[in-house]
Amino acid sequence: MRGNFNELKTYPQWIATLLNNCETAGAWTTGIASDKKLRGSSVNIDVYSFDEIRGLAICQVRQCIFRPNRFNKIRKDYYLIGRNEIGTAFAHPVDVRAAGRVVGDDVTAGVTLALCRIWACREQDLDDIVRNGDVAFVPIPELPTGAELVESNNITIRDSHHVRGLRDGKIYQANGKYYIVGSAKIEHAKRQHKTVKTKEGVWRIQAGLRSRTWGFTAPTAD
Repeated sequence: MRGNFNELKTYPQWIATLLNNCETAGAWTTGIASDKKLRGSSVNIDVYSFDEIRGLAICQVRQCIFRPNRFNKIRKDYYLIGRNEIGTAFAHPVDVRAAGRVVGDDVTAGVTLALCRIWACREQDLDDIVRNGDVAFVPIPELPTGAELVESNNITIRDSHHVRGLRDGKIYQANGKYYIVGSAKIEHAKRQHKTVKTKEGVWRIQAGLRSRTWGFTAPTAD
C-alpha cells in the first residue's frame, strides 16, 4: 500500500478504532463549528503511515480556521498513536511531516522515522529498545567519555519512572543525560506500565522526545 499527500484512503479497522479511542481520551475533537457569520473552524484527521506489527500509526490532525473574506488559517499537528502496555490508547506528538520518508512506497516508513526521533536512536537499534511507557533503555556502543557515577544508583524520570541499578548495574551521568552499565530496571510509579529490566550492556536512559503542538490538540500520557 502506498502513502500519498492526501492520506491513506484505506487502512485497517484497528487504526480507526485507535483514532476514536484517542479522541475519546481528549487528544482532539474532529468536526466543524461555525457561527451565524460563517466564522469557525474544522478539525480532521489523515493517516500517513502505519506498522501493523508494532500496532502504531502516524496521523496528521489538521485545523482550518475560516471566516468570510479572509484566507483560511491552517495548522497541523502530527502524532504517533498506539496503545500502552495495559491497552490504553496514546497520542504522542512527533516531529514528522507528510513528505519525504513519511509518504512513499513503504507504508511503515513514517512510523520508523517517528520512533527514531522519539528515542534519538538509529533505525537498527529500534528492536533492541527496552521501553516502559515514554521512558526507555536505548542501547549504545559505549559509555560517553567523562561520565560520572550516580552514587545513589537511583533516579526518577518525568516524576513517574523510577530507574534503579541492579546487582552489578551502575547509573552514570554525562552532559545532562543518564546511562546504565549492566543490569537495571524501570518501574512506573502508578503501575500503568509493566516493570522492565536490562541484564547487561550499555544503555542510554531516554525520555521519549515530544514535538511542540499548536494547542488545538492535547497529547495523552504514554
